[in-house]
Amino acid sequence: MTLKARITPTRPAPLPTHVAGHVARFAAAAAILLGGEEHARAADRVQPLKRTVEISVKLFSGDCKLSGPWDAAVLTRIHAIGPERIPPQQPLEPSREAVKLLQASTDIPNALDLYRERLLKRVEQQVRFHEAVPAAKKAKSLVPIREALIKQLNAVEKERLEATLRMVSNKELKVAKWDVAFIEKLTTALDGVLEPYPEEDYHRTIQRLGLKYDCVSELYEDDVEAESSDPAPTPSATPSAKK
Repeated sequence: MTLKARITPTRPAPLPTHVAGHVARFAAAAAILLGGEEHARAADRVQPLKRTVEISVKLFSGDCKLSGPWDAAVLTRIHAIGPERIPPQQPLEPSREAVKLLQASTDIPNALDLYRERLLKRVEQQVRFHEAVPAAKKAKSLVPIREALIKQLNAVEKERLEATLRMVSNKELKVAKWDVAFIEKLTTALDGVLEPYPEEDYHRTIQRLGLKYDCVSELYEDDVEAESSDPAPTPSATPSAKK
């Protein structure tokens, strides 16, 4: 008598959402390395165009153009999460708005995912810091700020946070007015503890995506106009030699 084992095929359990996201990004990176960037873009959320589109943007209060092979709506969303719109340091409410914006900014090229995630992590840390300031001011202690930040840090970052907080003495905390100047001092000291500001990631990525900012300084234009309107210098008369 021969016994035959009966095997029932089972479907593998779906990956958790955060794991699936990492797998997708790894697959995109592998596609670039193994099959070329054009293959990776085939699975991109938004596809590049075969023509160049240009939009008007503000860059540090100046009028600029942002151009590239992407739809105008995509260019607008990319600029909205750029360093000029979300600077390294912000007060509480602008930081909260930045968190909402970064969480909603999914219809952008996949290549910007890492930049967006790093910036989101930094801004979320800034929100936790600002939200802990009232309790720290009331207690005249940095313990509320420590508790707000330390949960999301790894071992090395925790040591860095502890060392940074020890630099502020208890005497200074008791006499501090907890005004804007003191809060700025704390944010500057803690900047090395937070997720690094990924400005260079943004510029490298948009360059790889074929995007370009074109800005003309008004001051430069004024200088050019002034130079063009100046009369041509007349040659100086030289006295003729007496015979």
